[in-house]
Amino acid sequence: MPHLLILLLALPFGSPAAPSGLLVNLLPSPALGVPARPRFSWIGPPSESEPDHAQVSYRLRVWAEISGGVVWDSGSVRSSSSATIGYGGHPLSPGTAYRWTVTTTSLGPAAESVPSESAPSEEGAFVTALFDGFAPSASYVWSRNGSGTFAFLRAEVEAPRAGSVRRATAFVSALTDDYVLCGFKLYVGGFLVGVGPGRGEASLEAGNGTFMARPYVALDATEAIASAAARGGRVVVALQGLGSVGGKGQGKGQGEGEGQGEDKGRGVLLQLEVATAPPFSAASPFSTAPAFSAASAASAAAAAAAAAAAAAAVAASAALVGPASPS
Repeated sequence: MPHLLILLLALPFGSPAAPSGLLVNLLPSPALGVPARPRFSWIGPPSESEPDHAQVSYRLRVWAEISGGVVWDSGSVRSSSSATIGYGGHPLSPGTAYRWTVTTTSLGPAAESVPSESAPSEEGAFVTALFDGFAPSASYVWSRNGSGTFAFLRAEVEAPRAGSVRRATAFVSALTDDYVLCGFKLYVGGFLVGVGPGRGEASLEAGNGTFMARPYVALDATEAIASAAARGGRVVVALQGLGSVGGKGQGKGQGEGEGQGEDKGRGVLLQLEVATAPPFSAASPFSTAPAFSAASAASAAAAAAAAAAAAAAVAASAALVGPASPS
């Protein structure tokens, strides 16, 4: 008689499930560039004790990612809602990373139903927008004397201490036009971090009818900066944007009056926020300034060459806060 091998799987019994699908302003973690009053959403967990449970209350906790200081503990709030719950804590700082969790309580329809409290959700993360504006040190850079469609700009800055980078967020704005799909490409340490703003990407701010003529995007540069820190030395921050004659702006430029369609003196604007620990600190932001060195090129083919040159420079003298130096 053949022997049968029976495997019994030991599954946890009675351990409460946790909320999932965490979103901030309908963006997954890490949600970047969220406003000063974010809105939280989640998916309620099933009950482990009986069917047909529905959420009857929730508790949200929000804290600063680097310092760990709690900025909001909602306490138990009686509500069945789990979508776009408004923030109700201390004022949030601009360009700052936060983390959050949610715990829910559910109850079944039967009179004898017993409330079931969930386990805390996994931590979600979000980074606030620059709702106080870019840093005073940040200014648009472009190829002042170039004649090409694109400008290629670079700077070398000191890398943080290896292993200290907790989060790096790049806030970038750029001139766009009707013929180029995006206004900039950002490279850090030879790696492409991201592109944007998209062509025509100038949305209405919070649906209030205010047209944003100069949109900016937030990009997660944590991996690129951490890799540069691991190599030590200096890191090359490189930008590709429209050159001085490459784009015809649809709005008004800095200091220009209405009706002047060409956005002169505006190319790419970058602010890079880097938080390190320990000790817990938020470094002064690195930003573009006229000291950025620039070279213009007539075709997008030069972008690949610029990226390769940046990568080679990093390999030779590896990859954050400091002035740019002309080359």
